[in-house]
Amino acid sequence: MKIIDIAVPVAGWSSWYSTGAIVAINGGKINIPLRFINQDFGLNGPISYEIIYWEDGKQKILTGYYIGSEELSIPVGGSDSISNVSFRLKSTLGQHVLAYCDLDMYLIEDPTVIDLSHSNILPINIISDIKDLFGTAEETRSPLVIDLDGDGVETLTAAGGVYFDHDGNDIREHLCA
Repeated sequence: MKIIDIAVPVAGWSSWYSTGAIVAINGGKINIPLRFINQDFGLNGPISYEIIYWEDGKQKILTGYYIGSEELSIPVGGSDSISNVSFRLKSTLGQHVLAYCDLDMYLIEDPTVIDLSHSNILPINIISDIKDLFGTAEETRSPLVIDLDGDGVETLTAAGGVYFDHDGNDIREHLCA
């Protein structure tokens, strides 16, 4: 779990922080755990939060407040998309807060811009999806057509003597109509 120490100013918002890019493929959703813990226990004042994230291709905003600590689960993804989770904190007293997340977190300027240079994760199923695509490519055989003389592709009828290895057994067979 990654940790950052945030100095929340008196009566103002902290800077924005973001997880960086999160890639969701095939409509998968990912729940990003985010936890805030106050470090100034003597003050114990309320901390407001504002979280911007993307779900089902739409930007969403979550706001709330807590005293002591707060644990959230932010759903991102839901469509083939690139998402992020951005947040900032506000306190009337000025406090230190530890933010915990499974992903790296970065200081950012604009919470509506997804920083592709800080890409965190890919869903687990992406590996099997890619393997499935390669498996299909290995089984699919089709002729390769190349225009060698630059005057367009010219075709012949089946009766014209076309031979091709259709089943991948290294034997060219006559294509009959």
